[in-house]
Amino acid sequence: MSDESSNNENPKESLLLSALIDYALAHGLIVRPSSDKVSNNPLNCIATHAPVTLFPSPIPRATFQLANDMQKDYNELYAKVACDVSWLSSIIQK
Repeated sequence: MSDESSNNENPKESLLLSALIDYALAHGLIVRPSSDKVSNNPLNCIATHAPVTLFPSPIPRATFQLANDMQKDYNELYAKVACDVSWLSSIIQK
Protein backbone atom coordinates (compact mmCIF):
# COMPACT_ATOMS: atom_id res chain seq x y z
CA MET A 1 0.00 0.00 0.00
CA SER A 2 1.31 3.40 -0.79
CA ASP A 3 1.22 6.70 1.01
CA GLU A 4 -1.42 7.92 -1.40
CA SER A 5 -3.87 5.59 0.37
CA SER A 6 -3.56 7.75 3.46
CA ASN A 7 -5.04 10.68 1.52
CA ASN A 8 -8.25 8.74 1.24
CA GLU A 9 -11.41 10.79 1.79
CA ASN A 10 -13.58 7.80 2.73
CA PRO A 11 -13.40 7.56 6.56
CA LYS A 12 -14.56 3.92 6.67
CA GLU A 13 -11.92 2.91 4.15
CA SER A 14 -9.25 4.87 6.04
CA LEU A 15 -10.21 3.13 9.28
CA LEU A 16 -10.14 -0.27 7.55
CA LEU A 17 -6.74 0.52 6.02
CA SER A 18 -5.36 1.54 9.40
CA ALA A 19 -6.67 -1.64 11.03
CA LEU A 20 -5.20 -3.77 8.22
CA ILE A 21 -1.76 -2.19 8.60
CA ASP A 22 -1.89 -2.61 12.40
CA TYR A 23 -2.86 -6.28 11.96
CA ALA A 24 -0.04 -6.86 9.46
CA LEU A 25 2.55 -5.29 11.75
CA ALA A 26 1.27 -7.08 14.86
CA HIS A 27 1.37 -10.47 13.12
CA GLY A 28 4.84 -10.18 11.61
CA LEU A 29 3.81 -9.39 8.04
CA ILE A 30 6.76 -7.06 7.66
CA VAL A 31 9.48 -6.43 5.10
CA ARG A 32 12.59 -4.35 5.07
CA PRO A 33 12.47 -1.99 2.09
CA SER A 34 15.52 -1.77 -0.11
CA SER A 35 17.95 1.01 0.79
CA ASP A 36 17.20 2.88 -2.44
CA LYS A 37 13.60 3.37 -1.24
CA VAL A 38 14.60 4.72 2.18
CA SER A 39 16.82 7.79 2.30
CA ASN A 40 19.34 8.32 5.10
CA ASN A 41 19.20 4.68 6.16
CA PRO A 42 22.54 3.12 5.13
CA LEU A 43 22.05 0.06 7.36
CA ASN A 44 18.55 -0.53 6.03
CA CYS A 45 17.22 -0.76 9.62
CA ILE A 46 13.58 0.01 9.05
CA ALA A 47 10.61 -2.23 8.45
CA THR A 48 7.16 -1.71 7.02
CA HIS A 49 4.14 -3.88 6.45
CA ALA A 50 4.36 -6.37 3.63
CA PRO A 51 2.26 -5.65 0.57
CA VAL A 52 -1.32 -6.63 1.24
CA THR A 53 -4.60 -5.95 -0.48
CA LEU A 54 -7.53 -4.22 1.13
CA PHE A 55 -10.05 -5.56 -1.34
CA PRO A 56 -9.93 -8.77 -3.38
CA SER A 57 -8.94 -8.54 -7.02
CA PRO A 58 -11.22 -10.26 -9.50
CA ILE A 59 -9.57 -12.82 -11.76
CA PRO A 60 -11.02 -14.64 -14.75
CA ARG A 61 -12.82 -17.87 -13.85
CA ALA A 62 -10.63 -19.86 -16.25
CA THR A 63 -7.49 -18.62 -14.48
CA PHE A 64 -8.95 -19.49 -11.09
CA GLN A 65 -9.92 -22.96 -12.32
CA LEU A 66 -6.43 -23.56 -13.73
CA ALA A 67 -4.87 -22.63 -10.38
CA ASN A 68 -7.39 -24.81 -8.56
CA ASP A 69 -6.72 -27.76 -10.88
CA MET A 70 -2.95 -27.61 -10.39
CA GLN A 71 -3.08 -27.18 -6.60
CA LYS A 72 -2.96 -30.91 -5.81
CA ASP A 73 0.11 -31.44 -8.03
CA TYR A 74 1.79 -28.39 -6.51
CA ASN A 75 1.10 -29.65 -2.98
CA GLU A 76 2.63 -33.03 -3.81
CA LEU A 77 5.71 -31.40 -5.35
CA TYR A 78 6.09 -29.08 -2.36
CA ALA A 79 5.81 -31.98 0.10
CA LYS A 80 8.37 -34.08 -1.79
CA VAL A 81 10.84 -31.20 -1.96
CA ALA A 82 10.36 -30.39 1.74
CA CYS A 83 10.95 -34.02 2.73
CA ASP A 84 14.11 -34.50 0.65
CA VAL A 85 16.59 -33.18 3.21
CA SER A 86 19.72 -34.25 1.34
CA TRP A 87 18.60 -32.53 -1.87
CA LEU A 88 17.61 -29.37 0.01
CA SER A 89 20.96 -29.31 1.79
CA SER A 90 22.84 -29.63 -1.49
CA ILE A 91 20.83 -26.79 -3.04
CA ILE A 92 21.33 -24.52 -0.05
CA GLN A 93 25.11 -25.15 -0.07
CA LYS A 94 25.40 -24.01 -3.71
